[in-house]
Amino acid sequence: MIFLDAAEGSTQSVAQNLILFAVMFLLLYFLFIRPEQTRRKNLMKMQDGLSLGQKVYAGAIVGTVKKLSETTCTLSSGNCELEVLRAAISFVELPKEEDQQPIS
Repeated sequence: MIFLDAAEGSTQSVAQNLILFAVMFLLLYFLFIRPEQTRRKNLMKMQDGLSLGQKVYAGAIVGTVKKLSETTCTLSSGNCELEVLRAAISFVELPKEEDQQPIS
């Protein structure tokens, strides 16, 4: 009798531990993994959608896109031109509303 009670208690404890582990994994997934995947997907989409004349930020470098290739991008900033990897571009500045032409 004593052995049966101990076996039932350990089975219940294992089930509770598995449920707790599953809940913790889901919590970590929705708090950390999924938002990072979304951020990375949006960054890749932005880097693939680069076009000439856009003002971009690559680390501490701010420049305008002058030439695009498969993996690199030539930026013009003042009197100098730099070639950077597309993956280094972290932000694209959107044009101001004043510069945009109204759609009619």
